[in-house]
Amino acid sequence: SPHIINDGLGPALLNRPQVIREMFDCLAEWRSGTKLPIGAIGAKMRLGLNQDEERRGVYLRAVQYAKGRLDYIVLHPRHAREESKKSAARWEHIRKAKEVAGHRLAVIGNGDVWTRADAERMVNETGCDGVMVARGATKTVGKIFDPSWDDEDASNVAAADGIEERLRELSDQFGGSRPKIVEYHQESFRRVRARGSRRALRLLWEDIKWWLMREHRELGNPVSTEERARYVDTVFAQNVHIQLCNLSPAVDSEYHGPEGVLSFLPFLAKIVSENKHDVHLPSEEASEDPKQVVIGLDNSCNVMLLCNAANKVVRMSVWCASCNCLDAAPGVEHGMESEPAMHTA
Repeated sequence: SPHIINDGLGPALLNRPQVIREMFDCLAEWRSGTKLPIGAIGAKMRLGLNQDEERRGVYLRAVQYAKGRLDYIVLHPRHAREESKKSAARWEHIRKAKEVAGHRLAVIGNGDVWTRADAERMVNETGCDGVMVARGATKTVGKIFDPSWDDEDASNVAAADGIEERLRELSDQFGGSRPKIVEYHQESFRRVRARGSRRALRLLWEDIKWWLMREHRELGNPVSTEERARYVDTVFAQNVHIQLCNLSPAVDSEYHGPEGVLSFLPFLAKIVSENKHDVHLPSEEASEDPKQVVIGLDNSCNVMLLCNAANKVVRMSVWCASCNCLDAAPGVEHGMESEPAMHTA
């Protein structure tokens, strides 16, 4: 934080070599005399305050001072002015630190390790002696430490409930956690579940898009009435409600139930198949699972799907500024500002 740096502490210490040497000497002396079961002592550092200090390698001086005094150092290869979310960790500095440290000092790498494969790659590329994981641990709810983990986020989502329950049991067993820590873990699990919801919504849309492409092009094998009805029953809720709105010409139509979906599918298939589109999923920051996905088409139309707890589409809205495919829409009335036309099962 700024007040820490302004006091010459934190990463600013890298420009105070005499203070660093004295601190390391004090740590080494304390470790030699303590009766506490301390196996090793070390220090964690960044590359410096800014890009200039990174370029000058001020962190390497601290690594040199640590040799013979500390057992290890942890290097986070970003400078203090950088945010971890906005810049990549530069692992080449971990390699440089290990070259300076040699065999007398262990170097632990840190930064941008999200999977076990990332950790292995860091060791191979830098020669570091170990890997520290921070955001990767919370993002995977600890699965990164499981040797059997397949490095897939879907496994984290599937394991989240069990891991959270185990964490709760351990917390109770050891007297509970501080409220801030509890809140932090709750947020981590919420984000994992949010990613699971996003993944499920994307897969749902990919399935719907594939069906719509088939519906529109038929792929040499026309879809039967029975097959279409089965698909609608699988993907859409019985109480599904579809709304079609267009500004120019004015259109406001509604379709209800499976029969409404069946009548609307050819129009939806046409606009999705004939136009490029982008998929917009809910943010992980959302406090609740929004259960919705928005598809933006390049013909001025947006399609929004709202799903129920069973991940079936319960509401679909198609909003257009000036759709060029309205002739394919069932039962619309053009150029009228009127009550919505109703198409109900």
